[in-house]
Amino acid sequence: MKKNLCVLVLFSALIIHTYAFGGMEFGIGSGYVFYGNSETRDRNSKLDSPGQFVVNTNVGYHFPLAEPVRLYLGAEGMFDLRWDGGKHIHMFDYAGLLGFQIYPGLAGLMISIDYALGRRTDYVDLTGNDAYWESTQWGNGFKIGIQYDFLHGHFKFSPVVGAAWRRMPRGDGADNILSVFLKLTIN
Repeated sequence: MKKNLCVLVLFSALIIHTYAFGGMEFGIGSGYVFYGNSETRDRNSKLDSPGQFVVNTNVGYHFPLAEPVRLYLGAEGMFDLRWDGGKHIHMFDYAGLLGFQIYPGLAGLMISIDYALGRRTDYVDLTGNDAYWESTQWGNGFKIGIQYDFLHGHFKFSPVVGAAWRRMPRGDGADNILSVFLKLTIN
């Protein structure tokens, strides 16, 4: 049900974008996840000398509410891929976001605060032949970020660099997700 709600929100944002004078943005970055569940941390430590690749992706729409404030609808994914020989642990964290982007009047500096609805799905294969998938409960969290929009208000396309912290409660623990990213904003 919550997956359908996220899809409906993003589809509605696309329709609204067609009729409103907003913009869209998409980005890619990296980061680190502090896993709050002790079972997840113990499972991750079973890889002796893991290789690791972490990538963060995001896409969203923003709509002007007032000169310094925009409404933001988006989605974000954090992919934490770990491996050691034939053993694998791949953790896919995904969330829908709804919040505000505020320009405090310091050139292109922007502060964002978002409500996040998401979960994490893990692919685990620690024996090389007995893989399984497991998903956490859906969690309601928040995301706080700071970004710098280099060409804010001057051009249709603008590069943005930023960092964010997202806290996602997951039943018996909460993941803390730190990310740095580069976005392209289209106004």
